[in-house]
Amino acid sequence: VGFTVRSSETVTINGLQAWVGIFDGGDERARHTVRAAFISHTGRLYRLAGLAPSAQFGRVDPVFRQAIGSFRGLSQAEADRSQPARLDFQTARPGDTWES
Repeated sequence: VGFTVRSSETVTINGLQAWVGIFDGGDERARHTVRAAFISHTGRLYRLAGLAPSAQFGRVDPVFRQAIGSFRGLSQAEADRSQPARLDFQTARPGDTWES
């Protein structure tokens, strides 16, 4: 179900132009609220968003604001030093323990 803009503003996030909006949407079964930022950097547009049930949005929105506010460009040296996050999956079988 579509979302409608509740509020929006043009801001600067760590020196980068951004548009941040709060959107409400859902249906009669579930209402959700989203804080989304669209940040322009190096000719690209990045979207960062936090979604929560509308009744809980006020409690978690400070976390969304902090995450969005932490977006910044990386220097080439920082990018060169970055390492991808790796996940490893294991199949648990009957009788396995945490240690095994």
